Amino acid sequence: MVENKYHGKTGLEAWMTRVEGSVNEAFQKVIQTINRRKQEILQSSMYPFNNGYIEGVNNTTKVIKRMSDGIKSFERLRKKILWRQLVRRNVG
Repeated sequence: MVENKYHGKTGLEAWMTRVEGSVNEAFQKVIQTINRRKQEILQSSMYPFNNGYIEGVNNTTKVIKRMSDGIKSFERLRKKILWRQLVRRNVG
C-alpha cells in the first residue's frame, strides 16, 4: 500500500513539473486544483474504495421517482425502488 502512495505521488509530481512550464491557462488551473486536493487525489490511488455503487442506487432511485410521478403512496414508491434494486442485484 505504501508503494502505491509513493508511485502515485512521484508520478503526479513528475506530471505537474512537466505541465508547469505550459502556457496553456487550463493546465495552470488544473495544477492549482491538484495542489488544493493533493491529499485526496493520492488517497484515491491508495485505497480501493469508491462510492460508485451508491451513486448508481441514487441515480436509479431518482429515475424511478421521476417516472412514477403521481404515486400518492410513499410505501408503494418505496416498494418499487426496493424491487428495482433486487432485480438489479439478481441480474447483474
